[in-house]
Amino acid sequence: MDGKIAVMLHEAPVSLSDFALAALSAVLVAKLLAGNTEMHRIRTWFCLEIGAVALAALLGGIAHGFVPDTETFWGALVWRSTLVCVGMAGLAAMMIASFLLFRPRTVERVRFAALLAFAVYCGLVLFEFQGFVVALIFYTPTAVLLFIAFLVRWRKEAASFALDGIIAMVLTFIAAGLQHFQVGIDPVYFNNNVIYHLLQGAAMIFLYRAGRRWLKHASQLQVQSV
Repeated sequence: MDGKIAVMLHEAPVSLSDFALAALSAVLVAKLLAGNTEMHRIRTWFCLEIGAVALAALLGGIAHGFVPDTETFWGALVWRSTLVCVGMAGLAAMMIASFLLFRPRTVERVRFAALLAFAVYCGLVLFEFQGFVVALIFYTPTAVLLFIAFLVRWRKEAASFALDGIIAMVLTFIAAGLQHFQVGIDPVYFNNNVIYHLLQGAAMIFLYRAGRRWLKHASQLQVQSV
């Protein structure tokens, strides 16, 4: 059976690790949605952040396994959809950071600017530029902003959810660095892409913990203020 799967998939280890990351992230989104909370907007952005990773990983598994050639119609469609997912993750990261750093009125302004930036980004990656550098230019500043936001909250309150968020972002940066510099253990079974997926899976677990604990923390504060 394993041999048949390996034959079907163009890059079996990378594709399977992509699918595993997608499944893990989808489960984490479902767990977040299953919980009760009054902070629906914060939960929505956490779900979008993790859900974007799930969808990007699913598309990545399809690309690596079945349509590696981005010059074909299906290959181009999958690749451009993956770039849009990266943009969704950046949008969600920007909004989570704004809830951590700003007052509600400022959050609304950030939301308008973030949605506008995301719309421009989607136009670029769908019709003009399909290089991954465009996705990096959009996503990297939002990831750094989210890391700073968690760090500021942790230094201010030492909240456990903020520490989980910091760990999630550090793991994300390490994973991206190892992938960029093509650091792996084995050129086939544990190459830089597989290592990236494993570390990104760990990052999503910590980000889920951050979201769940933040929602619980916010609910407790609301009860105390009543």
